[in-house]
Order: sequence, then C-alpha cells, then structure tokens
Amino acid sequence: MDNWRDELLKDVEAYLARTGMSASEFGKAVGGGPMVVFRLRKGHGFQMRVIERIRAFIKPKPGAKKPSRPRKRSEQRASA
Repeated sequence: MDNWRDELLKDVEAYLARTGMSASEFGKAVGGGPMVVFRLRKGHGFQMRVIERIRAFIKPKPGAKKPSRPRKRSEQRASA
C-alpha cells in the first residue's frame, strides 16, 4: 500500500474507534458512499476531492469536545 493510504486509513480507523461511528455511516457522512472505508481497507484509490473531504471530516473542530456524528434519518424526522 502507498504511504498516504496507510496514513489515511490509520487516521480513519482512529476516528471510528474514538467516535463509535460505523464504517458505512462514516462513508455516507463524507459523501463518498457507504463503502469508502471498506475500499480504503482493500487498497483502492480515491479521487483527491474524496480524500480532502475525509481529511476535513476527521479534522478536530475548534472548541469541540467530541467529534461530530451525523444524525440518523430517524433522528432527523423526529426533530422536524
């Protein structure tokens, strides 16, 4: 595997462990689809824009105590 891919996968895995987010939920949240993490684990390549979205999503937010997690559809409907 390429060095950038190893580093990105390590960062994504750490984010998933820290937040408890599932791999498919993460993929949907970054806009790459539910298979993003699985494809990354298998060594597939990505377009730069997907990599940038992943990096931006896992980057710590200033003042945030816990990384954000997208709300599930059922949670979104309940609040509407």
